[in-house]
Amino acid sequence: MPYICSCDDNHMETIKWIHRNLDTFITSPREDYMCTLQGERLNIFQNALEKTNDYCRLQNLKRNLAISLPIVCVFVLIGLVIFVKIQGFKQRQRERKNIRSQIELGELPKKFVAFLSFSSEDAELVVDTILPRLNSELRRKTKTGTSRVLVSSGDRHFRPGYALGEEIIQCI
Repeated sequence: MPYICSCDDNHMETIKWIHRNLDTFITSPREDYMCTLQGERLNIFQNALEKTNDYCRLQNLKRNLAISLPIVCVFVLIGLVIFVKIQGFKQRQRERKNIRSQIELGELPKKFVAFLSFSSEDAELVVDTILPRLNSELRRKTKTGTSRVLVSSGDRHFRPGYALGEEIIQCI
């Protein structure tokens, strides 16, 4: 019955012991000292230990790669996501800064930053309280210091004689 060559510690120790003690074995039918490794018969006295060690190293490498490669990929993916998020955040900051400077310099392509629509029943409250407060808060939040009106309201900024829909779009 042939021995088994495998990565199992007991099998490896047996093969190593046989290999270390070659002198104690009967020399004539050394072909009888065979082991099987993945269906291949190996002579223990010739190359069984070397081939088994190579096979075991390869199996360990495969196992380690199967464990570590997904982990590395996940960390790389997380790193890429973080990088993209940071770049997006920086881009949004640049865009905000650009809009602030356009507002300060009066170069904003839009006439207004916001459009406030309200019912005529609420006109007094909106015109006297909400609109001035909203304009001042927008100036403060954007840190522009501009005296320009930033919020459009229909009554003040619509051109007479033009269609209402067109004027709303123009103010937005």
